Amino acid sequence: MTIATIVGAAFALAGAALLFYAVRSVWLGIASASWPTTDGEVSVSDLQRDYSGSSGVTYRAEVAYKYQVGGRQLVADRVFFGDALSTSWAAGALRETVKYQVGSRVRVRYDPNNPECAVLESGTNGVVYFLIVFALLFVGAGIAALLGRFGQ
Repeated sequence: MTIATIVGAAFALAGAALLFYAVRSVWLGIASASWPTTDGEVSVSDLQRDYSGSSGVTYRAEVAYKYQVGGRQLVADRVFFGDALSTSWAAGALRETVKYQVGSRVRVRYDPNNPECAVLESGTNGVVYFLIVFALLFVGAGIAALLGRFGQ
């Protein structure tokens, strides 16, 4: 096995994993628009900063909330599908922490088949669509490397 084969396979697999995450986020974001709702309360609202060496600072909102379904007290931390992605700009994450302050009442959308899966907003954001394009480029580069190597 050559380095080109290993690198090609790694790119294709990484791209496939990112693509799965992004497409699943879009799918669930669309599905969540028809989920039932219940009242909830925000228990955590914080701007998370990650200081990585080469890429600088990335930001993500951490918002957690509690809600009840069928007499069960549940906790979730998803504002919308795809919100786990950090970005190099703080504006979106900061907007979420201002919108969902600790103690505020919220409407929670939950999956009726899996009430632990919940969101505050149906849909997703543009970062997820960018991730789909990025993932497709990774998959394409990996396949090209593998085909180029196998074609010799």
